Amino acid sequence: MFKNLFKGLSKNNENMRNREKKLVTNAVPKKELQSLITHENNMSMDIENELKQHVDEEIQITKGTLVNDDNLTLEKPAKKTTEKFTEYKLFYRDNFLKCKSINEVLDTYLKYTDSDNIMDEIRLRYVSMYLFNTSLSNDKLEIIDLKSLLTKRLSETDIENELKQQGLDEEIQITKGASVNDDNLTLEKPAQKSTEKLIKYKLFYKDKFVNCKSINDVLDTYLKYTDSNDMMEEIRLRYVSMYLFNTGLSNDKLNIKDLKSLLAKRLSGDRKVDDTVMLDDNNILNGKLYSEIKLHFKDEIHKLHQAGQDANIDRLLISLFLHYEVEAIDSVVFLRSLLRVIKDMDLSKIDTEDNYFGSYLKQRILNIKDTEFWQEDEERFYRCEILIIGRYIMVKTKGFVHIISNLKEGPMYINVTSINNNTLFNLNIDGTVFVTNAWDRDKILNYFNFVNDEILEEVNQKVNTIVKEVENVSLELIAVIENFLNIMPLNILLDRDLYIAFEHLISFNSFVAQQLLDSNSEQRDNIIDKLRGDANFYNNLQSFIDENYKKLVKIAGKYINTAEEYHSSVIWKLIRKSSLQFISEYWKNEYGIYIKDDIQATDLSEYVDAYCRCLDIPTKNIVTVGSFTYYLMGRDMFPTEIERNFVQCNIYLIEKILQKIEELELEIFENRLTNRQVQKSVKYSINDVDLMDGHEFERFVSLLFTKMGYMTEITKGSGDQGMDVIAEKNGSRIGIQAKCYSSKVTNKAVQEIFTSLNYYNCNKGMVITNNYFTESALELAQSNNIVLWDRDILKRKIDEIFN
Repeated sequence: MFKNLFKGLSKNNENMRNREKKLVTNAVPKKELQSLITHENNMSMDIENELKQHVDEEIQITKGTLVNDDNLTLEKPAKKTTEKFTEYKLFYRDNFLKCKSINEVLDTYLKYTDSDNIMDEIRLRYVSMYLFNTSLSNDKLEIIDLKSLLTKRLSETDIENELKQQGLDEEIQITKGASVNDDNLTLEKPAQKSTEKLIKYKLFYKDKFVNCKSINDVLDTYLKYTDSNDMMEEIRLRYVSMYLFNTGLSNDKLNIKDLKSLLAKRLSGDRKVDDTVMLDDNNILNGKLYSEIKLHFKDEIHKLHQAGQDANIDRLLISLFLHYEVEAIDSVVFLRSLLRVIKDMDLSKIDTEDNYFGSYLKQRILNIKDTEFWQEDEERFYRCEILIIGRYIMVKTKGFVHIISNLKEGPMYINVTSINNNTLFNLNIDGTVFVTNAWDRDKILNYFNFVNDEILEEVNQKVNTIVKEVENVSLELIAVIENFLNIMPLNILLDRDLYIAFEHLISFNSFVAQQLLDSNSEQRDNIIDKLRGDANFYNNLQSFIDENYKKLVKIAGKYINTAEEYHSSVIWKLIRKSSLQFISEYWKNEYGIYIKDDIQATDLSEYVDAYCRCLDIPTKNIVTVGSFTYYLMGRDMFPTEIERNFVQCNIYLIEKILQKIEELELEIFENRLTNRQVQKSVKYSINDVDLMDGHEFERFVSLLFTKMGYMTEITKGSGDQGMDVIAEKNGSRIGIQAKCYSSKVTNKAVQEIFTSLNYYNCNKGMVITNNYFTESALELAQSNNIVLWDRDILKRKIDEIFN
């Protein structure tokens, strides 16, 4: 029997060699092939015994029908397994030929074997026999040993480090063993025990996980086939982590803590976490969802850029919630994934943590499920759902989706009108019309109050940036602006209508720029009608802007550190600042002979009175009034709240001038109706004053101020502390020293009136003389804010009041 057995096997070997010659041509050197053939008989015997012990499809050798007396046949299961073994032998043998150690054989095996077949036992049986027969292994390795070594080769570092991190006592320690061959590896007992468990669990779970398509499927399968007492065992979870990573269901290898957290959520009924997961500061993110959101944003940004639109974060969120529905905002995993994408793509500066991101979004998002939208093109209403995020409104009906936006700077404007007896309301949101109930109306109004507060806060920050830039500009830029004033038509700065029109034309596209203008929106709206109706008015202004102002802005850009869109605002503010001194000098040159300097009047009314009484000044001329406005602005004669605003100061001054002209006209008319003899008897000239003594001059000054509308009081001659007359009007109390001298008045008079102001509770001091003042008196008066009237001013006042 044994004779026939060996004879049959010998023939089988011969058949196998013939097949090998056909399949492998010139693949193995002759000498090495001969060495392998010498081991064939031993290997054939091993095949039978090994496969009986380890393979389900056991080789059963029986006597068959004898064709040549000694022939044996193999029953079908054994034949199938043997064919596989032979196939693997032919496939791997050539690849193993140059391997000089166990490590090289294992590395080659992993290189040429599909990951799903690495632990196939028939393949491993051939590897074991090859290692032993080629003397690379002193002992024949068991299948489980090979699996351990391969597991080590696949994830040696990961398993070792991660098990150490989890504090496992049974640490995998693969070391070189004492062997004739230096590359032989053996497993120490503790490591072998842990590795055996890991491989045991792999063999148990791998087939059960094979049809799982997501992390949910894997976790559900794990819970289904694992005893409740073993669910949190760390080596089991280690295999689950490796499986998720190796199969691509997890972007990163999860640690035990993460898996326990996921399992706890599955057990507690929180089944919102699905698909691939990854880590973010110990929080669990949905990796597949993260990738989907990121891809969605990238696609949307590409589409917006192609359409020439800005990829604003609010616009991206609108499209995202259109895709996922707004209810996704209630998912913690969705919010974490979304926040991670926003931060990774640097889409917005969101200063909020994960725990508050949901609240932040809910505050920024308004969803109205059922309302009506007016489609202007079709002139009909549609039932719709609306989603509002910042400046963007998504209108979703059964037939279409519209995304409407208002990207202009500045707040959103809403007009509300009541219809149907205050049960329904028409809401016009920057031209988009909806019909809502009272509840939804209030929600929309409250939402836009919140949005507009954010918008205005951002506007104020930009305005402050521009103001700071103006305060810190270089001297070079100031020189450029001053030179530009020499070529700028003065009418633009002096005629209020031209001034407002110019402001409008350089800023109508920017809400931020409009906050820095002197004119208000109502004034600009009024001037727009004039621009539309008067072609010359518009064309002349626009021509200057195009040919000169825009060039100035470009040139000045290299001196400015703000965003380019606000360069014009900086320049216009600098022009207004420089024009104050520039036009004040123009006024002095033209009309300074009539109103010499700022020590001639006590307040704005005095300047206005002098201005209106001077016959040589065209008091109602727009340009003259405009230059006079700058002159008075430079002397802080206007109320504090408008003191640096030309438009408002000019309006204020014109009102005062018109009032004064009306008073003067009434005064002239009254004089005509009163006794002319009396009027003739009170005429004075400067020559009459020269003939007065000190007391007469004091009484004359008192009369003069009485005629000017003041209540006057003459102090007592002795002990008057240097003050002769007190004049009071409109809360202003002026202390006056009267000096009727034949020579110039010295600074002593100035000192005396200055020291007496507090004593008489006066807020302004004056010295009036029929002569002139010394230089020292003029300088002292200037530094102490004392008003001086010399002979020329007194003569003009006498002519105005008495003659």
